[in-house]
Amino acid sequence: MNSQISFDEAQKFHELGKFQEAYVAYSNLISRGIEVSKCWNFIGLIYFQQQKLSDAISCWEKSISADNKLVDPYLNLAYVLNGQGEFQQALMYGQNAVKLDPHKEQTALQFASSLIGIHRYQEALDYLDTFQNSQVRNIELILAKIKAKRALGTYSEINELLRVAKQLNQPHPMLEVEKVLQLLDVDKIEDAYQIANEGLVNFPGFPQLLIVLGRVLSAQKETEKAISHFQAGLKSAAKDWEGWTCLGVSLVELGHFKDAIKAFEEAKALHPNHVGIQQRLAKAYARFVPPWHTEMLSDLERNRAFHDAIREVISKDDVVLEIGTGSGILSILSAKAGAKHVYGCEQLPEMVEVSLLNVERNKLQEKITVWNKSSSTLKAEDFEQKPSVLIAEVFDAGFIGEHAIPSFRHAINELCGDNCKVIPKRAELKARLIHIPSLGTLHPAREIEGISIAAFDRFRIPMEYESVHLHKYDYEFCSDEFDLLDIDFKNLFNPIPEYASESSSINVSITSSAEIHGVAFWFNLDLTDSIHLSNHPDRKNNHWGQAVFFFDEKKSFTVGENVSLEIFYNDYLIWFNELT
Repeated sequence: MNSQISFDEAQKFHELGKFQEAYVAYSNLISRGIEVSKCWNFIGLIYFQQQKLSDAISCWEKSISADNKLVDPYLNLAYVLNGQGEFQQALMYGQNAVKLDPHKEQTALQFASSLIGIHRYQEALDYLDTFQNSQVRNIELILAKIKAKRALGTYSEINELLRVAKQLNQPHPMLEVEKVLQLLDVDKIEDAYQIANEGLVNFPGFPQLLIVLGRVLSAQKETEKAISHFQAGLKSAAKDWEGWTCLGVSLVELGHFKDAIKAFEEAKALHPNHVGIQQRLAKAYARFVPPWHTEMLSDLERNRAFHDAIREVISKDDVVLEIGTGSGILSILSAKAGAKHVYGCEQLPEMVEVSLLNVERNKLQEKITVWNKSSSTLKAEDFEQKPSVLIAEVFDAGFIGEHAIPSFRHAINELCGDNCKVIPKRAELKARLIHIPSLGTLHPAREIEGISIAAFDRFRIPMEYESVHLHKYDYEFCSDEFDLLDIDFKNLFNPIPEYASESSSINVSITSSAEIHGVAFWFNLDLTDSIHLSNHPDRKNNHWGQAVFFFDEKKSFTVGENVSLEIFYNDYLIWFNELT
């Protein structure tokens, strides 16, 4: 080869796919001190095209050493590292690219992708919104915006972005993924299934499409098929924390706890601060099975209150839907109160068997239908006549933790008839700051008698309140009672997913100088306008107990001092910030 070959001639070899000749030419130019930085960059591209990523990275680093003002090697490094899930390191190179060429589309894309990868979603959106070329017809930039907005729960703007992307007429597998996710968000599961399968026809084996089809199959309760698709997709997309999480959830559904723990551990390694992953992992470790069914049936005041409310509300023309049938007691009470027909739904097959036996023993087989499914999977056409009465007692000590809110919302909006009567009608949540030293020792687990027990803390579910029967413990309230939430079951707040929240701040006056360990709270239910039920601490025999959210740091204040408490809630959880 001519030792005096030019840079343009070297590039011509590269463009023709003559990688060996191009490599020799670039190396020769480097030895002559010509376009050294550019040559190392293009040698890196040759290695990249040959899937020799470590060699490519080394060459791009040499390119930067030769000339740190060339933007391309920074972008190439950011691209490869983003693809490997090394988002923090990619961000460093992306930041340099932004300084050198802030108007380049690939600069915007790689920098935003790194921010999204480390879950700094709002920063990614802010950058993309201020990027001068943000209106260019670049589907990758649009997809980055969609991903960030989905993570933040700002769904209303995603449809418009999908519309813009569609107009570009640039087929892209991730566009199909986003279409499926958007359909899942609005419970259009059958449409999502169709789009996912069409996407795999056009983009065979694309890992994110396999994973999202797994999510669709999971929503259809095709759990084994879902697991198969998750596993197939994760072989090529091992950095997809959502895929690992979904796989873990499906494995738990089948009782494969050890495999679920492995999946949740993979997800946690990729997204260590995600509360939902931490909670699922902790529950899998603990084989969480709360023994509350017997306690619930032993709560005589609860049983009497529902009995009286059912008698007051139900007439002979009513069709009743009960969510969470369990033993079948409320469905049986409804049938005995004269309901035309009662439909019950229960997810646990063991409990369905028990409820059906109880129905049979009470000779009510003709009046009660029990389905082994979640109420959220029911459709209006499942009923011969729309339910006119909705009954549910799916509350935990803190009211919200057993998916009560989305269950009521779906049933009222999608299943029940107009002017449906609801038992209970309303709920109000009340709270007080609390000093409870025996439990405060383990929340979080740190030390007992000078011995570190921090490893035990893996069994504590982070950022989740606990059910506590306060009468069993020595405790002291450190504030007067204050309001948390008021719930009208027929007019529920708009959906708030588990990774989003609404918040409010309240000033609380301190009534005790004792060390404050957390917030105790409970609910007052209006089953009807005249029949009420509560899990207030004064009602010692209630099966729920009370909810206690423990702060990570204990604090003491002066009596009469006002402190600020920030309250957060979504469809599934209530939590609090530390006192200030």
